[in-house]
Amino acid sequence: MSKWVKYLKVSRSAYYDWLSRKDWVAESKGVIKEKIARLFRDSGNTYGPDRICGLLRKKGLKASYRKVSSLMAELGLSSVHNRQRSRSLTNSKKARGDEYKNLVRGKRFNLPY
Repeated sequence: MSKWVKYLKVSRSAYYDWLSRKDWVAESKGVIKEKIARLFRDSGNTYGPDRICGLLRKKGLKASYRKVSSLMAELGLSSVHNRQRSRSLTNSKKARGDEYKNLVRGKRFNLPY
């Protein structure tokens, strides 16, 4: 034990403190995951990590954006607003046809400002 403490450059008390908190941290992570999943479902799959983080903080839990984001990624939760929209398949200039001429091209304007 003392060999590892010297190798990892941590104090013995820090190691034993980590050992005693390890189970509690895992349990609290599970509770936060459940709350994140519930808030996400209640929002209709629309809330992202920033909103969920704010709601958790209002309820008195410690939650950072980075932590909530990584837990949502572990749970496979992604907001519907993160979806990429499909791009237009037509070029609007060619789709209009030749009957719509550009009346502005090449004109100079004398604007009052």
